Amino acid sequence: MHTDEQVFKAADKTVELLYELNDYDTGKSVDVFVTLEKDGQTFDYLAVYTKTLLGKNAAWVHSHVKK
Repeated sequence: MHTDEQVFKAADKTVELLYELNDYDTGKSVDVFVTLEKDGQTFDYLAVYTKTLLGKNAAWVHSHVKK
């Protein structure tokens, strides 16, 4: 198993490529599918992001990981 931090580190590389912020309302969530390997085994996760306003700018913020 991997930590939430490891899952989000991998997912952060793709969330903005997969989901355009302008296509979603503030407060909406999206899932990013991540497969990580450890000791020769693969583990699948869903990293959940929520669109949040940070000041005047919108951003995808880490919500939780579905293991």
